[in-house]
Amino acid sequence: QVSADHIYSLSADSATSRNPWWQQLGGDELDQLMTTAFSGNFTLRQAWSRVEQARATTIITGSDLWPSLDYNGNASHQHQYKDDQHTRTESFALGLVGSYEIDLWGRIRSQTTAQRREQQATEEDWRTARITLSSEIAGNWLNSVALQQQYTIIERQIKTATNIVELTQLRYLEGQATRSDLVERQQELHQFEQSRLELEQNLSQYRYDLCLLSGLAPGADIQVNQQQLPALTPLPPVGVPADLLAYRPDVRAAGLRLNKGDWLVAAARADRLPAMRLSADAGYSSTRFADLFDNWLANLAASVTGPIFDAGSRRAKVTRARAEADELLAAYEETVITAVNEVESALLDERKISEQLAAVDQQIERRHQSLDNAYIRYLNGDDDYLSYLIVKLSVDTLQRERVQKQRDKLLARVALHRALGGTTTNSQNRLQ
Repeated sequence: QVSADHIYSLSADSATSRNPWWQQLGGDELDQLMTTAFSGNFTLRQAWSRVEQARATTIITGSDLWPSLDYNGNASHQHQYKDDQHTRTESFALGLVGSYEIDLWGRIRSQTTAQRREQQATEEDWRTARITLSSEIAGNWLNSVALQQQYTIIERQIKTATNIVELTQLRYLEGQATRSDLVERQQELHQFEQSRLELEQNLSQYRYDLCLLSGLAPGADIQVNQQQLPALTPLPPVGVPADLLAYRPDVRAAGLRLNKGDWLVAAARADRLPAMRLSADAGYSSTRFADLFDNWLANLAASVTGPIFDAGSRRAKVTRARAEADELLAAYEETVITAVNEVESALLDERKISEQLAAVDQQIERRHQSLDNAYIRYLNGDDDYLSYLIVKLSVDTLQRERVQKQRDKLLARVALHRALGGTTTNSQNRLQ
């Protein structure tokens, strides 16, 4: 079984003791986006409303542990006509009525504890929504920065491709190039221009998504001014899979609901036993208002109720509660396995993308050597400027690919932080 109090104490510690994970990726710009989204996101506001509902329900359920006390007061006037005689009767009453159920078998206490666990789980759902929102904001921001960085490169490529088309056209007019060479270079320039339009469209879409995530209308003043992707910090400490219980709010929520199921079984079993209730009332009554407080009456009563025949209803409720607890156990196990799988997948993605990024860097290094050689050959008159521009264009194409791989690696790191429940390198755990 899962210790709900221990899980919830870990919730409070992990929610307050660590710095926001996204500060490792971006500076003030990303931090400002997070602040705006946390205050305006519609999903997060709905999740917080559910927290307030759960807290109110906990108070309502827990009120059954205490006696209830109500007051009442009434006044009546009665008129009667008989044999031409008019009779008027007045009565006044003021009283208090109290009732209390003695929780002999812990039924009310079990229901109250179960609801408290549901409240705590709802609070963990809200924390899960925050982590999900922060990862989506970070992902959109990284995509926007990467697109802006690619846009700068493709602008340079369009300029280079334009020069290539102009030189190829001169060579064609001089009979040194074929018509197909010129058409090929023109198509290449057209592709770069088309790619630029796609980048502009995607960049606008990511900014619209940032507006939606922040609870703002499309076209709101959401600025992404950073032009370069941030450098990656060292991997956060992952710890053994059991440590995920201290960081993943969805795991904590599943554990709390599993504990809630146990308490509901206890409440259902206690409901099959007799219940004892106490009731008391006291008050004043009189036929004259002036004499109201001269006559008083008090009453105390106790009652015991219990099931004799209910067609198996209470027994079925116990069976249903046990089945629900079994369902919650399976859900908890699935959540834990899913959490471990997400961590492993994020680590694998980042490792593989790092290998791909290293391969691209090697290609860029070799292509830079080719670019330097082409420039030297051009200066020595061994080759023309067109050959140098073609190599330069291929270098920029690799640079765009590198930006994509760098973005993918950063997105894998975002997925890892999300899988770990928002851990940072400030944690005392160690990577296993």
